[in-house]
Amino acid sequence: MAERQDPATLQNKVLSESLRLSQVLSGEPGPAKILQEVGQSIKEALGYKVIVLSLYENDIGAFKPLWMESVDPDTGTELLTSPNPLIRTQLLTEDFLRSGSYIIKADHPVWEGMKASRYLPGLGEEALNGSGDVILNPIFSSGTAMIGLIMVVVKDAETDTDQVEYLSYFSRLAGCALERGLLYLQREENSNFNRILIQTVEKLEKISDPGHFWQTIAENIGTALKGFELVVSIANQEGSYYVHPLVLRDGKQMDGLTSVDGAWLDRVAEQGPQTELITVHPEKPAVIKMGWPLEIEKESLGVLTVTGLNSGEMDRPTADFLGMMATQIALALFRVRSVDEWTSRKEVLEAYIKNIDDAVLIVDSIKRIVFVNNSAQQLTDLRQGGIDKLPLNQSDKEWLSTALDDVSKGVTKEAGKKIIIKDSYCSIGIKGFFDEKKYTGSIIKIHSLKQEGLEYFKELAGMVAALEDVELLPQILLKAVRHFVDFDAGSILFRERGDSFRFLASQGTMIDHDPDMTFNLITGLAEAAINEGRTLGLAGKEGSLAEGLGISGMEKPLAGARSVLVTPLIFKGQNTGLMVLSKKDQAAYPETNVAMIDELSTGLSKILWQIGVASKLKQENALRTKLYEIGFASGSVLQVGSLLNLMIRTIAKELKIDEMGIYFFDEVLGEWNGKAIQSTGKNGGFLELMKSSGIKLDYERLSEIKEITATVIARGEPEIVPDLKSDPRFLSAGHYQGLRSGLWLPLKLKDKPIGAISALSKQISYFGHDDLTLLQELSPLVTFALRSAVLYEEIRREGSRVGAIINSMPEGLLMVDSHFKVIMSNEGFEGLWGLKQTIRPGAALQEGILSLLTNNLANPRGLIDFFQDCAISTTGVVTPVELELKNGKHLKISSFPVEELDRPRTGLVILSQDITTEHQIAELRQEFVGMLSHDLRNPLAAIIATLELALDGSLGELNENQNQFLGNAMNDSRRMLEMLNDFLDGYKYDAVEIKLEKINFDIAQLISKLVADFSPLARERNIELLQETSPTITITGDEGKLARVISNLLSNALKFTPRGGTIILKSAERTDSVEIAVSDTGEGISAEDKEKVFEKFYQVEKRRHGRKTGTGLGLPLCKKLVEAHGGKIWVESQVGKGSRFIFSLPR
Repeated sequence: MAERQDPATLQNKVLSESLRLSQVLSGEPGPAKILQEVGQSIKEALGYKVIVLSLYENDIGAFKPLWMESVDPDTGTELLTSPNPLIRTQLLTEDFLRSGSYIIKADHPVWEGMKASRYLPGLGEEALNGSGDVILNPIFSSGTAMIGLIMVVVKDAETDTDQVEYLSYFSRLAGCALERGLLYLQREENSNFNRILIQTVEKLEKISDPGHFWQTIAENIGTALKGFELVVSIANQEGSYYVHPLVLRDGKQMDGLTSVDGAWLDRVAEQGPQTELITVHPEKPAVIKMGWPLEIEKESLGVLTVTGLNSGEMDRPTADFLGMMATQIALALFRVRSVDEWTSRKEVLEAYIKNIDDAVLIVDSIKRIVFVNNSAQQLTDLRQGGIDKLPLNQSDKEWLSTALDDVSKGVTKEAGKKIIIKDSYCSIGIKGFFDEKKYTGSIIKIHSLKQEGLEYFKELAGMVAALEDVELLPQILLKAVRHFVDFDAGSILFRERGDSFRFLASQGTMIDHDPDMTFNLITGLAEAAINEGRTLGLAGKEGSLAEGLGISGMEKPLAGARSVLVTPLIFKGQNTGLMVLSKKDQAAYPETNVAMIDELSTGLSKILWQIGVASKLKQENALRTKLYEIGFASGSVLQVGSLLNLMIRTIAKELKIDEMGIYFFDEVLGEWNGKAIQSTGKNGGFLELMKSSGIKLDYERLSEIKEITATVIARGEPEIVPDLKSDPRFLSAGHYQGLRSGLWLPLKLKDKPIGAISALSKQISYFGHDDLTLLQELSPLVTFALRSAVLYEEIRREGSRVGAIINSMPEGLLMVDSHFKVIMSNEGFEGLWGLKQTIRPGAALQEGILSLLTNNLANPRGLIDFFQDCAISTTGVVTPVELELKNGKHLKISSFPVEELDRPRTGLVILSQDITTEHQIAELRQEFVGMLSHDLRNPLAAIIATLELALDGSLGELNENQNQFLGNAMNDSRRMLEMLNDFLDGYKYDAVEIKLEKINFDIAQLISKLVADFSPLARERNIELLQETSPTITITGDEGKLARVISNLLSNALKFTPRGGTIILKSAERTDSVEIAVSDTGEGISAEDKEKVFEKFYQVEKRRHGRKTGTGLGLPLCKKLVEAHGGKIWVESQVGKGSRFIFSLPR
């Protein structure tokens, strides 16, 4: 709905948007950009909410939406891709021409038709079925031709005539811009298409070879047909469509063998140019399909078919261009038809197969080669002759001859096989063609599997970086090899350290193996293949090949094999692995298979190297992750011994180290510590040596010891020993027996060596630079974990002492973090609450613990509210709560925040105190007070009443002695009653619970009422009581309790103001508060007394004159009530001049 605007504002907005449009449309924008900017201006200036701007398509006589606002997204897509077929110019043109705009009311006859269209549902059901108008405003060109449409929905309001006029103004602006933009686009498109057509015709006039003709068309018009598929279908004289010499998809030339819709071709050939929408996929919009007949002198030569690859229409310039191109193609076909039928067919076939990458041959019905393309000529070295001249082995020649016979006789339509041509592994396919069921020849297509294999492995190599599961890729590689070489069982072995291998992938009988098994290279065929750098084969009896292969442990994988191939996978001069293929046939693999595998091995080797790098990175990352996890655990749950054992076993397992040790000097304990995993070592080791020598972390003394671990720590430098037997330092070291190589690395803290890592292997030269680099990277993690574990043990020892102190507390303590997970609790907490199970650290308060606590309470509501207050409190301090357990025990629960540096609240301490004794005392006191109030005060009051009756003569006349004795009794009774009341008032003050019932009220009116109430008493004492307040002061508070405060202040003022004095009650409004003041002209209060007047039971009069005038609870009660309102109270006074009591309340 557009909001009605005053004329001046509307005019200014239209002017502003007109200036903006003149700037943004000053160039030569397209129709979509023009309608978008005009639509935005209509929205901003006129305020319409639902707007659709469409462009008129002359070809289909319908409006196509190009911009919309506030249209349902689901149907908006359909609006943008499907033009509206119902709202056409002939429906509304007369009204448009007559009024310039057309307003459709609910009763208009065209309304129902519009509802049924695809166009309007996108505007929403409310726009169609509710009250309101739909405004249709045409966009005309300068020649009064309709080129667009503006549609606006006006909801729940009458259409504003001024806005409609301005809407027509914007439509005129849009018309001018669209006309200029469309002319520019049409001029550009026509110019481009004309240029392409002229260039194509000029080139065709110089070409006599039909094959070059089709290639020329494809090269010239391909760029102009992006988003379309073009097919040329050639007909013979009988009208059957059998070949498509030109197929372009999205501008690229495709294989000519494609399917054709015969009914479509017949209709185009008989009825002329055709257009229809077709559905390619049920879930995608329909696409346009157009066809033009290829005719010369009314003779049908074929059909040109163009199909859109995307939804949408074909513009007029493109359609005109294709129509003219159809004429040029027809002229060329006429020249093709001028030759004899076979020559024509051969030339057409040659036209699309000549430049195909695969080798293609055409043979006639007597098996003579009549055509070969360039690829076939290079592969066979033939141009013509019989098929027996092809470079095939005898068995393949016999198969080819038999296959052609079967195709010619109709036994089969097609035939295919894998063959060897000039040492190249290829696939061959045969397809015959017939004329009126008469066999006329066949086309032979030969596809090189070598190139396919290389391309395939090139693609697989690119997968290594993206494929997370690198263990899966070798299986894919092995399956790819089967595509080129037949085998019964196969495996890819990855070379690890030294001469050891492990399975990466396997198929057939080689699958049945231990995945953790290691295979070692021994003298045999595999070693020879690695040394020579080529594939070698071996054939023999079943069970004899494993020994000849020269790989230990291959007996079971090669069970049943009689022929084997082993291929070394070498990349950058290094052997990365082996591929072993076997079959049950005893015949050796053909040399062609061997050559094929050698050609593929380069790609396989590179991929295997990439797999090795990826596996190594994965292994190293896994090791880093595990050490990080261990390092974090070291600061919480692991002891030093457990930590050392876990780190050593983790590193040794990942790096396949036979023996390993980690040693460090523990500065806290002042001794060497460490651990090692070793199969030998009974004759001593580094720790035993340090213990026996008594050496601490003394680098000079360590350097004097002829022991490599001590030397590495002293020097602070790593060392790799490739052969322990050739190093004199190890000849006498019994704990190194059976080990061949080692690596030592210092552990440093702040560049200071504090220990070392030792790694040992039973293989010679096992450790290299990569191992050293990895361990150097990991050593800070090891140092950090060890340091954390040592500090944690020290903290744990200190924590044990603190824990003993906490457990000795009589109070119950529960500490939780900011997420209410338990950090710790003491035994007192579990004892006070009567818990039968220990509360463990890390347990969530709300998951189990809270229910244990509430189950022991007589009423759990108080505890639940307490924890809820703790959860929402920003400080962590909430009002303590007293709870009663089911066993009669009473607890007081309070909270305190746990604070750290720069972190104001990281947790809470929940303290439980046993107040059962205090509660029992309070109950006794309550009973005692009740006894005083009922059993003492009431009888005393009755005695006083009786004495008053006797003294006033109501019980008879009294003599002088009687009157004196009864008067004394009356005075003593009153003093006793006053003492009793003072006691009870003091108790009530302590027990009073401030519960405010706040309302909005006029405190000025309350002041006036209280002044009126106290005025008689003031007049009786000859005191002037005055009031100075504003007429109205509204505040929020408990009116009754504030009345009590003012009454107490007035009562005190009357009590201490002498006769003839003055009392003034004032109120004043401040910025954020209200102040009430009671001033008198009494004796005043000294500076010493001013500090104590609000203390309980303090009485200025008693201290000054020795007489008591009250309980001393009035002012303390005033202070208590004012502060409960969030205010404050104070006194200003001078001795001899009077006092002024003021209290302030927030507004």
